[in-house]
Amino acid sequence: MPIPPGFTPEAILFDCDGTLLLTADLHFEAIAKAAEAQGAKMGRDWYMSLTGMGRKDLFARFASDFALSLDVPRLIEESIAMTVALAPRAEENPPVAQILRAVSGRLPLALVTNSEVPIAASFLAATGLADLFDTILTVDSAPRPKPAPDLYLLAAQRLDVPITRCLVLEDSAQGIEAAHRAGASCLDVREPGWAEICHRSLDHMGLPPLGRAIAGTTCRALRGDLIQPLGQTRLSPIPKEPRAQKPSNAACRGTAMPLARRWWPATHNRPQTPATRS
Repeated sequence: MPIPPGFTPEAILFDCDGTLLLTADLHFEAIAKAAEAQGAKMGRDWYMSLTGMGRKDLFARFASDFALSLDVPRLIEESIAMTVALAPRAEENPPVAQILRAVSGRLPLALVTNSEVPIAASFLAATGLADLFDTILTVDSAPRPKPAPDLYLLAAQRLDVPITRCLVLEDSAQGIEAAHRAGASCLDVREPGWAEICHRSLDHMGLPPLGRAIAGTTCRALRGDLIQPLGQTRLSPIPKEPRAQKPSNAACRGTAMPLARRWWPATHNRPQTPATRS
């Protein structure tokens, strides 16, 4: 559902790949190489039309669309390992990262991704963004990946915020469908003006103005996988402000419920290194 007039989010749920991080190229490179190892060529346009889909569903769709006989478990394992190896090349998406840094410690925040634990851990370690979140959910956290609503519903539950009071930032059809099915308000970061809309919904927090290089910029315009590489044109780095001790939910939302920092699925320990496997 779109943001209704006067909507003020009580929590923000961030998608990862393509929204918070510019990693679509890394995923495609790893997945295409894993498919090529089994004699299958995956087209870039075909893959990009399905970004946001869970890995298992993506490979099943690939085999079905092109009548291929593939060892899907091997594809999954090898493509995850290849993606983890590419993690040092992960880059944050400036307009989304600016908002994340501005609200971290002031609103409950969750990262909600269809990627697996090793990939999420590697990308967050490479970009240094993990500690800005109160909880992190991966495809391993719920029975069904996006476009099912499970991950977003679980994120709201972990943050102790009604899903209808959550704002989701997404960039894929699968993720947007998941947010809508869950009942959350959602902004598509590929659309012009999304950052200004998000910023206005947070006016009560007195956030710093959007940087001139960020205001009016769509994430689509920043993604080399969709428009063109940034090349020599680089956005100025966003300065990090000193972070105060992270408050509890009571401080964030005026309730008596403390915010438990639950990072990974119950079946996983929080990874210590980017190479940790689930």
